[in-house]
Amino acid sequence: MTRRLVQCAVAALALGLLVGCTDPSPQTSPSATETAGEQTAASPSAEQSTAEPEPGNQADIDFANAIRAYHAQSSQMHQAILSKAGVPQDVLVLAGTLSNVQGRESEDLQLLLVAWGEEPADPAAAGTLTGMLTPEELQELFVGTGSEASVIYLNAMIAHHEATLALAEEVLTTGTSPELEALAEQIVTAQPEELTDLRELLADADPTGSADGTGDAEGDGGTGANG
Repeated sequence: MTRRLVQCAVAALALGLLVGCTDPSPQTSPSATETAGEQTAASPSAEQSTAEPEPGNQADIDFANAIRAYHAQSSQMHQAILSKAGVPQDVLVLAGTLSNVQGRESEDLQLLLVAWGEEPADPAAAGTLTGMLTPEELQELFVGTGSEASVIYLNAMIAHHEATLALAEEVLTTGTSPELEALAEQIVTAQPEELTDLRELLADADPTGSADGTGDAEGDGGTGANG
């Protein structure tokens, strides 16, 4: 089953977008030159890309490190889902695509922090941020059956998306980095629709409705990236 969420993630990977996605129509899509280097949805031109980015403020630094922390936990969850039998095909496609996209996003954010003269924080040192799975919940994902793990995984994706959406809204008012402003704007634009798609996937994976998809103690974001 083809869904906008998976289509957007594929488009983000192909175009080198940082997180989330927008309508990949010819009228709005950045050119291949503009997106080379996968920095943000509004990547600079080839001539501009040689200039060092202006350092962000503390809000920007905190935002970049938080997104990297969410992606680090997501990576564990993607790999767990991809290793299991009995996972719906749509969920496998989503996990595989997000694993690639978010890995590249994390690398880009690390490079941006280094360009600012900042030491990227260890994602593992962030602890359990809002919307993240606890170690116990993560273990449930690891040991669960394909159907059980799919529900945990999708709830986790929803919670990560909700959390990173809130972070993006905040950094738009507190940050100063043009690169992260473009990223945050993309998250705010794309992730509400991505959340709708994730909840539809959850409804298919959990037809009994035992999980409500609100991401209260479980979840994954960022689609996201954005979450």
